[in-house]
Amino acid sequence: MSGPALAEAPSHDAERVAAMVDDGEIVVLVVRPSLWFVALTTLPWVPGAAVVTGGLAIVSSDPLIPWNVASSVLAGLAILLARGSIQLLDWSRRVYILTDRRLISRARVPMQVSQMPLREVARLEVSAPRVDRFLGVGMVCCWEHSSTGKPAMYWRCVRDAEEVRRVILATLNRHHR
Repeated sequence: MSGPALAEAPSHDAERVAAMVDDGEIVVLVVRPSLWFVALTTLPWVPGAAVVTGGLAIVSSDPLIPWNVASSVLAGLAILLARGSIQLLDWSRRVYILTDRRLISRARVPMQVSQMPLREVARLEVSAPRVDRFLGVGMVCCWEHSSTGKPAMYWRCVRDAEEVRRVILATLNRHHR
């Protein structure tokens, strides 16, 4: 297999991956999200930052307020920069692992590790809104047998998401069906 999503894990991730895998468990695939993750997860904060910027700019017309419009714009940019920094940290820690027994997701700030045994996987789908498709990324969504609503696990901003889904299905069929 080749392609950016199916590449070997960078050596700095090897120890982290090994720490999350049990003895005798075979690592089939290690996937890191695309760097587009940072932009796509920061983007929803733009309207809120714009509202804050606008509100501060309106209030700055009062001569008693110690800031001006430029300071208001800087405050909005600071909000986006802070959010982007948090998302960059999240991206740097995020890794998705497929073994012969389970799906593992290490994500978020603070770090959270979630897992799903392959025998519990009922359905896999790829979701890719227009922007994601344009950028060449997608989200692999996994539902459990007991799940009725939203996915129990998802791998976000994965390059070659459809190929990743096929590898998961092949592993599932090979080891658990």
